[in-house]
Amino acid sequence: MILEKKDYIKLSVLLFIILLIIIILLFFNKNDENLKLFKQYDYVYSSSTSYSNNEFISELPQVNVNSKSVNDINNEILDNYYDIATMENSSYSYRYSVYNNILYLLIETNIYDDSQYGNINYKSYYVNVDTGNVLSLDDVINILGLTKNDIENKISEKYRQFYNNDSLRNGMTFEEYKKMLILDDVYTLSVEDNIVYVYKKINYTHDIEDSDKFGNIYQIKIKDLK
Repeated sequence: MILEKKDYIKLSVLLFIILLIIIILLFFNKNDENLKLFKQYDYVYSSSTSYSNNEFISELPQVNVNSKSVNDINNEILDNYYDIATMENSSYSYRYSVYNNILYLLIETNIYDDSQYGNINYKSYYVNVDTGNVLSLDDVINILGLTKNDIENKISEKYRQFYNNDSLRNGMTFEEYKKMLILDDVYTLSVEDNIVYVYKKINYTHDIEDSDKFGNIYQIKIKDLK
């Protein structure tokens, strides 16, 4: 059978459409679901554990992304979880979000002591859900269009609020007050409800007047992503 020119055109168009569909299915439709270990769960799921009878301990978070680097951080989370689970008067909680294909997982642990807030620590993990790569703090700072100076300035702004409302600062200058608050240069970053926050542990040894209006004293708002 000899095809007419218009039939060749129709066949060529049909083959082109079929090829285009194949390309879309193989490449453009390759979404983040493909790296999930368990398709029915979100990017972070709670793994049930009966390891501890500590009533404060919540379920263990695991990152639901299939890669070696993510498996490594899941093992690290597991080890740290059990360290907390064996302690009395401790709490363990987490929250997470995905923004522009980056998973932000924040873990908060607290070992309660005689102070008002206990011994609170924060740890974050950052994962590209498309590639399975674990990112560093420097990576996500750059991805979010921030600099370390931006973050340090926002931290200083919040410390200034503490200073202005602390009747027990005993004549300290602001710089002296900051040195009293700062334990180290460590902080961690989280994205929650399209807002970038930094969590930083401070030397909180006495009450700040009207501290309730500051919310979480360890949480500093850095940037609104909306």
